[in-house]
Amino acid sequence: MIKNKTILIAYLSLIAILFIHAALYFTHQIPMTTLSDDRMLDTLFNADALYLPALYKDLFIDGGSFIGHWYLPPAPYYFPDMILYFILNAISGNYYYAIALFFMVEWLVLAWAIYAIYRLFFDATGSIVWTSAVLFSLYYFPSPITHLMYISDFHYAEFIVGMIMLYIVLRVMFEEKSSYLMWISYIVLGLLTSASDKLILLQWIYPIALSSIIFLIFRIFSLKKTFLLLLLTALIFFGTRPLHDLLLPNPITNHAAANPTLSLDMLPRNIPLVSNIFNEAIKDGSFNFFILISISLASLGVIVVSLYRRRKKSSDEIKTSRSNFIALLLLIIISANTVAFLLTDREVNARHFAPLFILPLIFLPIVINSLINFKISAKIKMLAALAILLLSFWQIKEKIIGKKFYDSYTTPLSRCVDSFIEQTGSKYGAAQYWQSKNIYMLSKYPVTIAQYDGASNGYRWITTNRWYRDEYDFVLIDHNASKGYYKISKSKIVNKNGKPDKIFWCERTEILYYKNGLEMQ
Repeated sequence: MIKNKTILIAYLSLIAILFIHAALYFTHQIPMTTLSDDRMLDTLFNADALYLPALYKDLFIDGGSFIGHWYLPPAPYYFPDMILYFILNAISGNYYYAIALFFMVEWLVLAWAIYAIYRLFFDATGSIVWTSAVLFSLYYFPSPITHLMYISDFHYAEFIVGMIMLYIVLRVMFEEKSSYLMWISYIVLGLLTSASDKLILLQWIYPIALSSIIFLIFRIFSLKKTFLLLLLTALIFFGTRPLHDLLLPNPITNHAAANPTLSLDMLPRNIPLVSNIFNEAIKDGSFNFFILISISLASLGVIVVSLYRRRKKSSDEIKTSRSNFIALLLLIIISANTVAFLLTDREVNARHFAPLFILPLIFLPIVINSLINFKISAKIKMLAALAILLLSFWQIKEKIIGKKFYDSYTTPLSRCVDSFIEQTGSKYGAAQYWQSKNIYMLSKYPVTIAQYDGASNGYRWITTNRWYRDEYDFVLIDHNASKGYYKISKSKIVNKNGKPDKIFWCERTEILYYKNGLEMQ
């Protein structure tokens, strides 16, 4: 009886947590702070985050063309991001709702993946309670990557696919009989995801392969299964590039992110950047950082203790070996990702560190249980589930009750630009990268915005050739833009086209309007 009640309470907790996420979005409070309405732009409605919504709008609403027109990023996010988002946008009929549906479905898949892994270590009741506890902690203790779960790219879906692939490995490598369907699922998920987002190779596929080799050396894994796993890893490695190139019809080759390399020369630049990410974690998410350090040390302890004891075979050896594999994999993932981003010549951003701030929390009960092999009574499980549910309801009361729910999103800039469009009837504009797609998506008028850099050259990065024209009605001069590369030069525009017919101001953005059109180049 207690077991059934505990499971029901845990499920109610999960529903409450999911409701909180959705409500924070519709009340414009993401990411779990007191951000005002227009500041949500920084999280969900900037140029990078609007990649898939803008792509969908151009292709399926505005009648744009994909092949030969769209310049996709090196990580095009075909699978699972694009497929899932396009389906949900088609169902909802509105990008604002599609974004919410996307992260809600993604969250449910993450919850299932965590629960499925826990079931290999705990009973059903313990697994669902731990799942609700971890997911509440990921919400309640924000880290530098907390907001990623709300965005339809930025490597979060790839991380969740990696969790599913880990579950498959834990099943096939530790059970006497393994289903060929599991092996097939592993390579299909690996190929489709790596061709869409190569970060999964670094975050999951290579660390899993290395951990398996180490387990083979210590005769925990069989030669046959390890060889098969390494063969699939090799197929994914050699298949990723041709499949990626096939799916990228208009590749961007003149951007630093297109061809990243590793070099010791990048250490002086990257050490401060990585340090800033961890400093931010300590400042704004000290709990997550504490868990990262603690579970990393605990995982190291699990490995050391396991090597010291070299236990004889026992009835729970499979579970013990699985815990050791989790501990070893966590150490390898953290080490590999940290080293890679210390040496890379591409952008170093917190969004690349999802495993470092999420996995330690997910693996916490597994690693701790491996060290002290704790048993939790049915009553304690029920009390824990009830506590999580009450905390969730308390969060709903604190953050949701009394807040206004919005059925759309806009910003002062987009409202101001719309006022300008209403007065002039303009349809074609130009702007720097960080203002282009949010104006295109947030405007209530059928306007297109071509992207240009500081030298007035077309900035063909996550955009379409269809938006570029010989002449434009207006150009946005963002005086808050960083000087040089992003800031479009007003003097160049005026020298080439003469004095504008009208000048409109939207806070620190100046709109130059030419009724007979203007040229950018």
